Amino acid sequence: MSNRLCFVFVKLAVVSAFVVTMVVAGCGGGNGPTDAGDSVPGGGADGGPAPAGGAGDGGGFQIWVSVASSADGTKLVAVSNGNINYNNINNLGYIYTSTDSGVTWKQTGPQTNWTSVASSADGTKLVAWEVERIYTSVNSGVTWKPAALPFVLTVSGSVASSADGTKLIAVSGSGSGTPGIIRACAGARCGPDFRLCIGKEAAMTLLDSLKKQTVIVADTGDIEAIAMHKPQDATTNPSLLLKVAPLPQYRALIDEAVKYAVTLAADESRRRSAFMEKLAVNFGCEILKIIPGRVSTEVDASFSFDTEGTIAKARNFIELYRRAGVAKERILIKVGTTWEGIRAAEQLEREGIHCNMTLLFSFAQAVAAAEAKATLISPFVGRIYDYYLKERGVKDIPPEQDPGVASVVRIYNHYKKFDYATQVMGASFRKTEQVMLLAGCDLLTISPDILADLEKREGELPRRLSVEAAKASDATPLHLDEKAYRFMHNQDAMAVDKLSDGIRHFYADARKLEKWAADFLDKVA
Repeated sequence: MSNRLCFVFVKLAVVSAFVVTMVVAGCGGGNGPTDAGDSVPGGGADGGPAPAGGAGDGGGFQIWVSVASSADGTKLVAVSNGNINYNNINNLGYIYTSTDSGVTWKQTGPQTNWTSVASSADGTKLVAWEVERIYTSVNSGVTWKPAALPFVLTVSGSVASSADGTKLIAVSGSGSGTPGIIRACAGARCGPDFRLCIGKEAAMTLLDSLKKQTVIVADTGDIEAIAMHKPQDATTNPSLLLKVAPLPQYRALIDEAVKYAVTLAADESRRRSAFMEKLAVNFGCEILKIIPGRVSTEVDASFSFDTEGTIAKARNFIELYRRAGVAKERILIKVGTTWEGIRAAEQLEREGIHCNMTLLFSFAQAVAAAEAKATLISPFVGRIYDYYLKERGVKDIPPEQDPGVASVVRIYNHYKKFDYATQVMGASFRKTEQVMLLAGCDLLTISPDILADLEKREGELPRRLSVEAAKASDATPLHLDEKAYRFMHNQDAMAVDKLSDGIRHFYADARKLEKWAADFLDKVA
């Protein structure tokens, strides 16, 4: 093959806007130069790329695996396997970059197991695939940084990207000759969103579909689980912290809380309280590093009937977050939805401290919280479901007849019909179907188990809740003073029972966390 034909092929391979391709043409010649700065890396005497599937005429050709190009073809990244043996995965991986249409390549490797690259439209945002890692760069591939991802990708034979760099498709397999598994994703943070399917672009999952309609909130204190599912927001409470705080991976957060607590007064009770407050904030800060939205931090249930005490605790949380460099706009203070808690939220909202009203079971609680202008409420679907299972003496209630789901629908319709700014966040789910029936709700806070189940299922969820449907509902205006609130709430036996039960359980878990904290402080004293 002539020099001219080889050069033309290179231009065709890389100048096309945003191309990632397997280079299959070759040039004749002997062993070409492979040092950094050489004219086309690993080429033959003609200086062109070697065939992707064979040795070519010479015997020292590089195997080109993929090439990524900017829209105008001036910023390029190429991957070569560095060895003629294409079946040897370990030989994949020489990364080359260029800023002049491929005429002069610079080798940035070898990186032992690199397989392919993709580029954004302007060539400044790149994704590279290795046997076990994904790397990203914003400077044309000169400096690569490992992306912290919760999965291992085996080998990607090629990667294709959309023009804006937000949609990627990768072909992977255990080695060359493997037919390949296609993984696809969409979104600005593509890596962890890859879906698996065989022989076609990945189908939409129920979680994907739900995210299009509803803000997803992770209901856990497990930072690793939050990173895996990538919700918008996250919620925590003493019960959740009790589960994860003793885990070894969070020891640094514990140690920092200890240092904070021991700097305060020698009073043991105050130190335990300070430790728990700082621990909650430490977890919140870590969570905020991996989510784009807000984290909810809960006031101890012992303040459920103490308006001033709740306000003081909330202010202290906000101050601790401020010292950690977190703005109050990213924090929701979780407050129990008692009359006293509602009044505390009303004052806090006036101060610009946003509240998440928890332990909410009755319609009266929902109306009073909205009139107090709380930022959002968390009606507990699962606990209402639990109550009626026991009350009716049954093992299950069909999702369409679920009183917990019905409660959220009623509240949502009332809020939207009468233009309350307070948002509705369904919470405390027992099964995936409860979540599915609330698609379209403002927010849903979901446990990692149910998030994983939604992620496994393919399909699209129909919208169940909408402002349009709410406006057409038969909801009637309602305003509640303290007397009306207490009477209306008292008429709902389920709500009275579950609110009291919830306060007791949250209080008990907080005391368990406090005891654990006391024991921990004693050990390090």
